Amino acid sequence: MGKRMVNPTIRHFITKLLLIMFLFLPYSKIHATSNDIITKTLSGILNWQKMNYNLSSNDSLLASEFTDASGSSNADWFVFGMARSGVADYYHVYQNALSDGLITRYANRTELANEKPTEWHRLCLTILALGGDPTSITCSDTKQSINLIKDGVYDRSDLMSLKSQGLNSYIWALITIDSIRYPIPKESNCSRESLIQSILSYQLKDGGFSLSSTGCDVDITAMAIQALSPYYNLEQSFSYIRKCDGKKIDETIRSVIDRSLHILSQSQGKDGDFMSYGESNVESTSQVLVALCSLGIDYKTDSRFIKKGHTILDGILKYKQKDGGFAHCIQRDKHSDVMASGQVFYSLSALLRYKDHLRNLYDLRPSMDAKTTNRIASLTKKIQAITIHSKKDFISILYDEYCKIEPSERCYVHNYFQLSDAMKRNDLPISHPTLLSDF
Repeated sequence: MGKRMVNPTIRHFITKLLLIMFLFLPYSKIHATSNDIITKTLSGILNWQKMNYNLSSNDSLLASEFTDASGSSNADWFVFGMARSGVADYYHVYQNALSDGLITRYANRTELANEKPTEWHRLCLTILALGGDPTSITCSDTKQSINLIKDGVYDRSDLMSLKSQGLNSYIWALITIDSIRYPIPKESNCSRESLIQSILSYQLKDGGFSLSSTGCDVDITAMAIQALSPYYNLEQSFSYIRKCDGKKIDETIRSVIDRSLHILSQSQGKDGDFMSYGESNVESTSQVLVALCSLGIDYKTDSRFIKKGHTILDGILKYKQKDGGFAHCIQRDKHSDVMASGQVFYSLSALLRYKDHLRNLYDLRPSMDAKTTNRIASLTKKIQAITIHSKKDFISILYDEYCKIEPSERCYVHNYFQLSDAMKRNDLPISHPTLLSDF
């Protein structure tokens, strides 16, 4: 990818100035949590990455040569994880480098048109995580305004279509458009419903997802769950044709996700990790952890994801190396790997956010207000008290409380399914269901 040329002397001066400024930046540890092993592991990965650039633990990563790789998959995802875990660094430096690179690529439309849709989606999510606006990237020379959300998701008329990349692009298009609940114009060539239906059509009979139709792919199944998780509480059914057998299906997203969770549970190894293409690896395990966090599933207590006493976190830590990084597959290579370490970093960031009651990894909206946070916490606790002997009046009161929560925030009532089941068990009407139109 091309970038604007910067005078080496000026670049050196700016970098040196930023490094001096960084010395006076209040030192900020990775976001606090009750589980020290997570923060220590994140710090270890960050320091390992800094060592790759001959930096000390107190140096800025983003004011170093690392930022020269901005716009690449490994660098973007690593910085995304940093931002989502609360690491203090010069994010505006990386964001500016990303913007410069994008402007250069937009100047060469042919190069841009050949990019996979998921490249656009990653760039959107990274810019959002850094506090930028992917709908308004302006070139200071031409005053051209770039809207990555529009061009990357719902208006790809002169670009590689979502369909051309298949399931992967549908998953990441939905994650991207839902990152701050962007509206999709009616005249667009896709909609939320069409994105959801496209994803659902790839589910296999065993509950898994795959880019082909030859068996569950753990990574893709976990990513599909991540994309669909905001809709878990929807009461409406979706109709679609299943690609693997041509069968017409009509079911809720909750039903789809539950079957996916079942096959993932069956796929987990005795050490807590997961396998892909016949090989146990940390990336697949990391993707499942992000999926569980997106649904509010506690990895420490949910028996579906504990094997012989080993949790999914145990499965991830199995790949940790002495230098702080993570190996892809320890059966054949025990060296820390950039992609593996990056995926572990953002999966642990997802876990950190879950434990600290923050928004999900890919939910990049502003922090939830205290009133809504407290209301959700209170309702969640009350729903836990529901039994088969609970009175109808009690259940109705809880449902009324649920309906008072802003529809776009109801996905954080992670145990709503228990309330929904209790309503149906007692023949109580679900009068104000959360629908797709609420998004």
